[in-house]
Amino acid sequence: MALSVPQVFRPDHDGGHLLHVLRWPRPVPGTVRWVDDEAITELADLGLASKALADWVASERRFLDHEYGYGGGDYEPLKDQPALFKVFAELDGSESSFATFAETYGLLGLGVLTEAAKDQREAFGAWRLLWQDISDCSGLIDLAQSGPTTKLRERIAIGENHVDVSSPHSFKERLPSQIGFVAMKKSPLPNVGLEVEATWRAIHRAPSESSRLRMAARLWVQRKVNRWLSGRVFPEVLVSCKVTVDAEGRSWAMRFSPNSLAAAMWLQVARALEGDVVHRQCKSPKCRKWFVVSSNRSLGKRSDSQYCGDAKCRKEVFRAKRASGKGATK
Repeated sequence: MALSVPQVFRPDHDGGHLLHVLRWPRPVPGTVRWVDDEAITELADLGLASKALADWVASERRFLDHEYGYGGGDYEPLKDQPALFKVFAELDGSESSFATFAETYGLLGLGVLTEAAKDQREAFGAWRLLWQDISDCSGLIDLAQSGPTTKLRERIAIGENHVDVSSPHSFKERLPSQIGFVAMKKSPLPNVGLEVEATWRAIHRAPSESSRLRMAARLWVQRKVNRWLSGRVFPEVLVSCKVTVDAEGRSWAMRFSPNSLAAAMWLQVARALEGDVVHRQCKSPKCRKWFVVSSNRSLGKRSDSQYCGDAKCRKEVFRAKRASGKGATK
């Protein structure tokens, strides 16, 4: 029996797979810069997900300044960059890399009111926390899908009562663990925390070390993604569901609606966990754009695809091979 693919998972007219068309503003080119400022302390805890987060934001001193207006314009990040979280994960965590990303794709949507601007600005710590977690999850997803056991063993340690996941990033001062922290520990009491116990049993009953490590990686990423998308880290990072009607008014479809660019990237991470989805970079050295491949054509391009879909990319590689005398391949 043929499965009915929901409209939300059908290719659009460009052949892309859209969870939701999020329109997001971009700053006016040349206006993005880091400045010294302070969050308005008495407002820092209003609407924030935790006191730890409020205290942390109040201690921030570096904020992203920008201008919106003519010259910036909106774009559709989930359509234009279906693996934007990969682009974000590959940044080096510096102020300059975050500023370049913000000017190209827009701010994260995690602003707080500040003293100097009397307006919302985004703290450097918020950018680094998001980058740190998305980068960790991106790397673990790749390892869980096809990474060697030796690499998994370097990142994941399974003990008798706990699972530890390490980050490849080394900071003098790790960002507040209580804000985005995810732990996997066996409950000290029997029949307490059924989800924790079921998870623990599943990991230890896996048939091999490789299976245990991959399962632990997937479960850790799952918890990290759910923590962010539930608004427990930042309340602005939420994804809602809504039903829409097509332009002709003839059919309905369920759409996932992220309320910020940060939420959109976590939605992309969540989609990468679905299973039959892999992110690949375009083979053209001048492009290197990330795109989605899958054996399920409703979810992405063919699993043997090497190019993003822009005809120029294939032609550039063909010309380069012909010029080098190696010929061209399909």
